Amino acid sequence: ELRGMFEVKKGKTKRAKQNPETTTPAPVYPPVDEESPVAKKALDILRNEDPLNFILDAFTRDHVGDKIVAECLIMSVASQSVANTKGLHVSISGNSGKGKTHACNTMLRLLPEEYRIKGTVSNKALFYYDDLRAGTVLLFDDVSISDELQEIMKSATANFQEPIEHRTLTRDRQLKVCTIPERCVWWLAKVEAVGDDQVMNRMLTVWIDDSAEQDRAVLEHLKRMESGRLPPAGEDENVSVCRIMLGELKKKIHRVRIPYADRINFSAAHNRRNPAMLLDLIKCHAVLHFLQRETDEDGSLIANREDFVYARKLFIAINSDVGGQETKLTRNESAALATIRKMGLNIFTVRQLQDALGLSYHQTYRLMHGYSNSRASYQGILDKCPAISLIDATVVEELCGVEARRREHY
Repeated sequence: ELRGMFEVKKGKTKRAKQNPETTTPAPVYPPVDEESPVAKKALDILRNEDPLNFILDAFTRDHVGDKIVAECLIMSVASQSVANTKGLHVSISGNSGKGKTHACNTMLRLLPEEYRIKGTVSNKALFYYDDLRAGTVLLFDDVSISDELQEIMKSATANFQEPIEHRTLTRDRQLKVCTIPERCVWWLAKVEAVGDDQVMNRMLTVWIDDSAEQDRAVLEHLKRMESGRLPPAGEDENVSVCRIMLGELKKKIHRVRIPYADRINFSAAHNRRNPAMLLDLIKCHAVLHFLQRETDEDGSLIANREDFVYARKLFIAINSDVGGQETKLTRNESAALATIRKMGLNIFTVRQLQDALGLSYHQTYRLMHGYSNSRASYQGILDKCPAISLIDATVVEELCGVEARRREHY
């Protein structure tokens, strides 16, 4: 028994050393050939053209519409190259089958391969991932975010410029420190929002376009692609150009100064993170044009008026019809409130709202009250909207000549 406890493990270690091919080799990332036509084109765009518009054009070749969603994702990537920012993370909500996954995958395809991760992970898996690089994009697509993973997200977003440490014990009961690298951004694509409002406060909240016009545009795009009139996804030279451009952006971390920051006014500043996000959007747009911006004596990039005009336009957009940055509402929750307002009723029931929205009773009830599952809990409109209150009443009605009582929510 004593030999079995120790020699078996020793034998496994010895066999692993004798057979190094059984271990997974570390990925090798070839350097970019700066003399290649693709690299020259990428550098020329960074110096003389608009990199944002070029990336958006490459995005729209594979994905129709959702321009604001794409801009938020690009700004999120650009925030990884800003030294004086807390990072921009993105939460995308919308109905199932409306393009959340496709939009995120299309944007991921434009990033260098070594800076993107998608799929499901366990709560502590990222701490033990040896090949995780600083400045990586983490995509969670329709994944229930557990409470433990939400705590990691809060730590990673609150300390964006520093690695996140996790202390654990080895098999020999020795202290081991595992880390998630700095400047990693999180993209969440879900029908519902993450349950924790502290996580949502740190994110750009944007909605996928689920209108009938968008459905027709996607259908026409799919027809053109299947008929051979459009190149297959990912086989365009512009994809390689975007990867080189974003790879060049990640080579250096820039400090950005906004000389006109004291002249910016906010109509609503009670959520202190939203003004900080607007300032971060200005910095991200400036750093995306880092070869076209002036620098001061300390080497910091100087944001100009063009950066403010763009950031203001994007910030207003995600606070109106394409996002819920201030309210933190999802697309379905915003549609429900708009329906209630159009109905003109001061008091309504779940059944009345169900008939107006065309949803099932269970879906409408969860929309109002929220729900919990085995992994996480989700807030409803009652938690988010102070204008909505609840009266739980008992209603008496006659069914087949028999008096019956039932509960009704007003």
